Amino acid sequence: FGNVWYHLGLCRLEQEDLPGAVTAFIRCHTDYANREDGDGGNQFETAARIRHAEIEQARGRYPSAIRLHASALRQLPAGPLRDQILAQLAVCLHETGDLERTARICRTLLEAAGTEPALKRLAALQTCRIAVEQNDLQQARATLKKHPGLAAAPVLERAAWTRLLLHIGRRCTLLDDPELALRFFDLAVSGIGARSAWG
Repeated sequence: FGNVWYHLGLCRLEQEDLPGAVTAFIRCHTDYANREDGDGGNQFETAARIRHAEIEQARGRYPSAIRLHASALRQLPAGPLRDQILAQLAVCLHETGDLERTARICRTLLEAAGTEPALKRLAALQTCRIAVEQNDLQQARATLKKHPGLAAAPVLERAAWTRLLLHIGRRCTLLDDPELALRFFDLAVSGIGARSAWG
């Protein structure tokens, strides 16, 4: 019955009933944990953990989202979905101040040959954010130079992507580096996807 609870959770999400969706996803990944479906695994348990993690992350409940993302990662094989969850884990870790683990995940995503370009952009931007927050403007410049595609379509929802770019730009301003700040501001206001004067 795990699949029933999972699909109920999806219906609740469609109705914007977050408490109902969370209850259904918890029932799926808790009550039916480690039970195999017809394919020899429990795809609904993993999918329910991922959806539950997304809800917790959207609510700003990062410790819970981290736990759920990490649990889903243990069940996922290498591939694009695993990379997406890894990227979301990095975002949550950063929000809790765990910059070391965030940086490690970003390096993994940037160095892996099979990582999708959108996730590489997110990892590069997170790497810039960490560098600027640690007053390492040289690292931020090097990351921008190595990954110029940050002006491409946003990986996060457009407003969140723009806020992140503006945050990094403001931080560069506070660190008295107007040139680097302008690069991030340009990326933020260029429509993210329009041509950037800074490449």
